[in-house]
Amino acid sequence: MVPTDVTNDQQLEGLVNTTLARFGHIDILVNNAGGGPPRAPVVKARMGDWQWTLRVNLWATMVLTKLVLPSMVERQSGAIVNICSLAGLTGRAGEAAYAAAKFGVRGFSQSLFEEVRAHGIKVSTICPGYVDTALIPPNRRVDRSKMLSPEDVAEAVYGVVVSPSRCCSVEIVLHPQHDPLKA
Repeated sequence: MVPTDVTNDQQLEGLVNTTLARFGHIDILVNNAGGGPPRAPVVKARMGDWQWTLRVNLWATMVLTKLVLPSMVERQSGAIVNICSLAGLTGRAGEAAYAAAKFGVRGFSQSLFEEVRAHGIKVSTICPGYVDTALIPPNRRVDRSKMLSPEDVAEAVYGVVVSPSRCCSVEIVLHPQHDPLKA
């Protein structure tokens, strides 16, 4: 394990270099870091919160991908799975920076897929709804038993990775079967 601050480009480079030195190559990259500032309308949002949100959700995804990609292109294989969010499909009031970052992840992933598909590299974006993690604080209005589990998202990642090389699920949207916001 290599503890890494994904907002620090040098630490991202160190993570990739350490991994390559230990294993020789990287077959799968799952960009799963995420987070957002407290909900706030744009007029009240803090610029520092925006910058942090973009660095964690979008910039880190782009930098890690750029660092890992040369060895995948050289080997003509690999899978890059970017964990997005339903917020990357539809913006909501109070979540402008987070939605912008996740929309950016989708655009980056779509462009990347077109660039690397001829090299045998899969690129997929997974957009889950509410997932029962510490990122969602306790809230009486949310029924956590109706949320997706982290294992549900992991199963989607696994499905991308093990799918036949002739196909790629470019985007997967995961909704909880039952709405966790409705009692």
